[in-house]
Amino acid sequence: MTLVVGTNLCTETEFLTEIAARLAKRMGESLRLVHVVEEPVLSHRHEPLRLRLKEEAERLQNLCGAKVRVHLAAGSVDDVLAKVAEMEVATALIVGSRPQYVPHFPGNSPVPFFLLREAPRLKAWLQDQAPLRILIGADAGHAATAARAFGARLASLGGCTVDVVHIVSPAAASRQLALPLAACQELTPELEAPLLHELQNAAPPEEQAARPRVMMLHGNPETHLVTLAREEGFDLIIIGQRQHSRVEQLWNGSVAWAVMRDGPVSVVCVPPPPASLPRPFEPYRTIVVGVDFTATTDQALVHALGLLAPRGTLHLAHVVPFISFPSDAREAQEGAWYKLSKMELPDSLGHARELQEHVLEGDAAEQILALAKRVGADLIILGTRSRPALSRTVLGSVARAVTEHARIPVLLVPYGKL
Repeated sequence: MTLVVGTNLCTETEFLTEIAARLAKRMGESLRLVHVVEEPVLSHRHEPLRLRLKEEAERLQNLCGAKVRVHLAAGSVDDVLAKVAEMEVATALIVGSRPQYVPHFPGNSPVPFFLLREAPRLKAWLQDQAPLRILIGADAGHAATAARAFGARLASLGGCTVDVVHIVSPAAASRQLALPLAACQELTPELEAPLLHELQNAAPPEEQAARPRVMMLHGNPETHLVTLAREEGFDLIIIGQRQHSRVEQLWNGSVAWAVMRDGPVSVVCVPPPPASLPRPFEPYRTIVVGVDFTATTDQALVHALGLLAPRGTLHLAHVVPFISFPSDAREAQEGAWYKLSKMELPDSLGHARELQEHVLEGDAAEQILALAKRVGADLIILGTRSRPALSRTVLGSVARAVTEHARIPVLLVPYGKL
């Protein structure tokens, strides 16, 4: 594997290439030293630059023993660096904190993009003079998992502490967990548990000693990440990049771009990984089954019990619509609880499996998705009825809404087709 670093061959960037060379040596990788001439093509006039590039490579090799190769190219700096990094399948692309780099990257970087600031901190770690404190901004997405994997790779080199922080606003917590906004103003244990569970489930296998944290704060997450890094003395921020287009970054903004722009220390922006082979199948430990008290529910239960792990938990959820009159709402909920208590469950449920029942109120799809998140479900199962083609095109069905928005597998069981 290779690290790629861009240099303008000036004295001011020697610290950048030295850090890159020491990091490559510590990671056991080679270093590709790249200089870009911002002209259409190279010519014999650029041979002195090639010689200076080779001299810089020799200096770095003598400094720390890293294996350094050179690359001289013509074109735009950001395009050339991205292409070289992609060609090398680089572990990371390292650049200095020159302002002109930030608008172009990290959105079009095919590999982790390492923006170096406060070089003495990294140098002290690389020379075993001080620990490296790493802050990872994370959620349950693929890009965040890739960022955590990169942090784990650095931590495996020794002398690092890693904090994985998920920053969520009260409004976002209310939306994700289908709870009243008034109940989400403080991070109670009941709110923290499902969010922390989701964060832990998204951890890559190589992450060992990281400390996951959930913080509930008003405002933009990028602002809080930058503030947290400054106030708690972190040396490096790692964050995932969702590969927004340039238009999306301008219109919607980008957390990664804002952290790279405003961060007080070095920032690594990690793109999502390429598609990988799925993990081997394992029985599901927590399953949510949508219940509507029809024959479709019976068939959904049969599938749930067949897929549930021996000591797993089965959650049966019935959702009643929101009713504005309290007496009518109470009557609907009491009726649902009564029907749940009268349901005949298959004998295969067994004593080693836990059963929990829920009566929820509101939009059926939103409530089922929120319950799945709160209990840390691995699978949602819904029974479906056969519908004519025209009916299937109508938006708003529970099954369609759940499958479109779920972040875990969803199994739809059609009636009469066991």
